[in-house]
Parts: sequence; C-alpha cells; structure tokens
Amino acid sequence: MKRVVKNISSKKRLGSRSLSQLFPAVMFWDVNMDMLSLNRDKDFIIPRVLGRFMDNNEYLDNLEAIYPIDEIKSFAINSNEIFGNEIIEHLAKRYHLNPFDFKKYIDFSQYA
Repeated sequence: MKRVVKNISSKKRLGSRSLSQLFPAVMFWDVNMDMLSLNRDKDFIIPRVLGRFMDNNEYLDNLEAIYPIDEIKSFAINSNEIFGNEIIEHLAKRYHLNPFDFKKYIDFSQYA
C-alpha cells in the first residue's frame, strides 16, 4: 500500500520532466535521451535503468513513477542487460524476486 501511495505522489512530482531530468546522461551515453519515447522505447529504457542505476534508489523511484511495478519486474527477470550479482540481489530484494530467476545471476555456491 505504501508503494502505491509513493508512486502516485512520484507521478505528480515528476510532472512533465524529460528523461534527461530523471536520469544521468552517463546512463544513456549512446543515445539522445530526449529523443526517446517513454512508451515506444520502454523496452530500452527500463532495462537500461535497472542495469545501471548505480546504487541510487532515486533512479529506481523515478522508473517506478513512470512504469507499473509488474512491468519493471518482467523486464528485470527477462533482460540480458542486467548483470552482476550485487545489482541483481539489490533488484531482487526491492521487487521481491528470486535472484536465480534473473538471466545473468551466477550461482557461486557450486564453487564452494
């Protein structure tokens, strides 16, 4: 329930801000951020932010204010762009997912 209230207030707070006002340019270094469409390019934007949020939960908050949580979760577990166990474990905890469901999660327990 708190997350829903948070998302509603975040949407109001974000207003009509552009993508470049919500995320750092280094996250989208290879494209003109302001030429991206939030709807048309969500399959590019969501995994990019999830994979490069740089331990800054504000970027994830902004992403959640733009897109539904279920859609973010789906991209999280199906993206090849999200790698590194630390990032995956952070996202798994935040979105109540199993890290082993992520495509690039490495099970190091088999090497112990």
